[in-house]
Parts: sequence; C-alpha cells; structure tokens
Amino acid sequence: MQIKEVPFTLRLGTLNEYHKMAEAGIFHPKERVELIASKVYFMID
Repeated sequence: MQIKEVPFTLRLGTLNEYHKMAEAGIFHPKERVELIASKVYFMID
C-alpha cells in the first residue's frame, strides 16, 4: 500500500476569533474547549 502525504496549512487563531466562533455557535454549549497558544483544544473527560 502506498501512502500519500497531503500538505496542509495550520492557521492559528486569535482570542477575538475564538470568541467570535463561540458566539456563532461553532462550539456545542456543553463542549469543553480552550484556546492555548492560538490553537483550539477540545477537552475530553
């Protein structure tokens, strides 16, 4: 089997963008998310 790498670009977000995503309802109200070093992390129990 041959594995092909797919290039992608990681875009870091700002605190303002994080708040706008929350206001827009991108995150479920019961989802635990944190912005750490400009990256959104989904916290798992």
